[in-house]
Formats: sequence, C-alpha cells, structure tokens
Amino acid sequence: MNLNESYFSSANAMEIAEGARKFAEFATNAIGAVQTGIQPDNSKGEISYAHAQVDPLSRILINNAVARAATWNVDPCKTGKAKWFVQTPFQVNDTPVGLDDDGAGCCVGTPEVQACNYKLGINQLCVKDCVDTVLDEIMEDIVTIKPQDTTMPHKSTGDTLTQARRKWVLAYSDFIIRRNVILGMPDFSGDAMRPFDGLLSRILDERVFTLDGSAGALTSILALDCRLTALGLSTANYIVAINPILMPSLLQEVRTYMKTDPLTKWRYNEATGTVSYNGLRVVESRFVDVNLETNTTSMWLIDTSKVGIKLSHAPNDLLRKRKESQDDCGGHCMTFHTAGTTVVTNWTGLVLVKNVHLNSICDSLALSGLDAFINSGVVGQHFPKVTSNPGL
Repeated sequence: MNLNESYFSSANAMEIAEGARKFAEFATNAIGAVQTGIQPDNSKGEISYAHAQVDPLSRILINNAVARAATWNVDPCKTGKAKWFVQTPFQVNDTPVGLDDDGAGCCVGTPEVQACNYKLGINQLCVKDCVDTVLDEIMEDIVTIKPQDTTMPHKSTGDTLTQARRKWVLAYSDFIIRRNVILGMPDFSGDAMRPFDGLLSRILDERVFTLDGSAGALTSILALDCRLTALGLSTANYIVAINPILMPSLLQEVRTYMKTDPLTKWRYNEATGTVSYNGLRVVESRFVDVNLETNTTSMWLIDTSKVGIKLSHAPNDLLRKRKESQDDCGGHCMTFHTAGTTVVTNWTGLVLVKNVHLNSICDSLALSGLDAFINSGVVGQHFPKVTSNPGL
C-alpha cells in the first residue's frame, strides 16, 4: 500500500470527516459569526402600498396659484396663535342690474361692485423622529447598507443607516402632511391627525352645495357640468376628485358613451389613463371616502382657481428642528414642521356629491376583506378615515 492509499484509508477518512464536522460546528456556533460570499442584491424592493405615492389631489392643490395669491399676515392687536392669519385674494362681484329699480325716473342705474375676501386662521403640523442614544447616532453614521439589506426603496447599497433613516422619515412625513391637509378638521386630534383646516373641513362647510349622486358617477358629472353652465362658469379650472375604486365602473360607462356617440364630450386618454368631460378632469385620490357597508362613495367638485392649500413649507421641504436629549448619553429628536390652511375665495368653487353608488364590478363583494385598507380608524393603517368626521 502506497502513502496515498494509507492516508485515505477508512480510519483516516472518518477522522477527516469528524474534524470537518467540528470545524463546521465551531464556525456556526461562534459568537457573532458572519457568513461571507456573494449576497443577493435586493435594491429593487418596492413598498407595495400607496404610502410611497404622492396623492394627485394634494399635488394639484398644495401651494397652487390661488394659494400663492393669498398672503401671510400678523394682527398686532392679538397675541399667540390668533395673531397669525392668511388673507385670501379679493373676489370681485357686481350686483344684479336693476336690483333696486322701481321703475321711477327715465334712467337705469349701474350696478355696484363688491370686493370681498376672507381672514383665515392658521394651524401648524409636525412630524417627529427620535434616535434613542448617542451610541445609536455614532453607529448609524458609520454602519453602511449591505446588498442583502436593500429591501426597501429608501435603502441603497453604500448608504449609511443615517442616510437611510433620513429618506424613510422624509417619505413618511410627506405622506402624513398630505393626509392632514386633505382630511384635517380644526377640532380633531388623533389617528395620526392634528387640528387643521383641511380641504375636507371646507367641503363640509354649510356654504358648500351638496348634490345627491345616487344616479351614478357618470350622471352626477353630467349634472355638475349642467350646474356650471347655469352659473356661466367654465369647466376648465374644475376637477372632480374620486376614489380610485370608482374608476373601473366610470371607465366602462365612458367607453360605452364614446362608442355610441362620436360627438360626446367624454374623453379618455389611454396612454395616461385620464378621463374628462367637457374639460372637467377626473382625478383619483384615496383620501376620498368610501362606505363599504352601504356601497357608496363621494365625489368632490373643486375649482382650482378658487380653492387651494397654502403651506409655509411644502410636504417634501419641511422646516427641520433638532432637539437634544438632556441625558448625557441620550440621543436627539428631529421634528419636521409646516403651517397653513385651506384657501377658498368663492364657495361656488366646491360641490359635494354624496351617496354615489359603487358599481357591482367594484363593490363590497369584490373588496371583501379590504375595509382596513380602504377606510379605517385604526392607527397605522394605510389611508384611515378620520373617525370624528361626519358621514359624507
């Protein structure tokens, strides 16, 4: 038997195998053992829910032209929060001709011109993120994202944990602010909401015209066009905000109209997925309420030349403040701030369409089990309806 045959004898083979087993056991049981080798790159991971999206309705209204035309002001005769206010642009109207004409005399008088504006209070909104200890701060500044850690859009290979945290917080601050400025109510705090004169608070104002939408989404939009025509108003500046779950049935009806009536004013852009009627754009927003118990939703008619949301700092560019812990080893908190209100210069610029029935192709049966996603008062859900809001 030669040397090689002796080495690879049965006994030696068992000894080698046992040594390998012990080495493997030591390697896997070692404290803080780190596996090396090629790791998967998960940088394509995406957030599968709409927190990661910018709501189209808020994008249209926040700091639009009418909001920018409103001015920030201070009342020197008041103190505290009450001294700050927003002055809306003047809305100029003339009185009807012949309003006071009793027929006496040979001349007809000219109408009077009235210029009115509103003084609106301001509320602030704030989002907070805290790092617990100084050690956390130190390590988050030097520990970098590895390929196997890139399971979220805010995590990029090579970024420090601090950079990843910053992107994460800014993305969610953006969402929280947008939700507050659309659904905020001046007398409600909770469900990740703080007191704010949001768009919904204006829509529920007693001066806003309310239309019954039980005839359906398409018919309701035709009725809105009729109303605007009677007022002598162009549809060009108006949008209709609907919940996305209303869109499938609306598209079905619009396509039918376009096939049967070549001269219809309905338009559908397949490339962009947008729908309009006589220039009146339909905008999808998950902030529009849905009631799956009654299979109804609402539609909001908004004139963007008369309605806007004025903010001191846009949701993606909030004022940042840093507060240090009083504890020597404590970390810090970052707060992100903005302030403002919803501007309405003329109440004809808003109409609430209530009781719009969902089509059977997208109703509570098709949406079974999705109540928490579509509407919920539970903190942490995706687009929770504010529990204090009156029924729409």
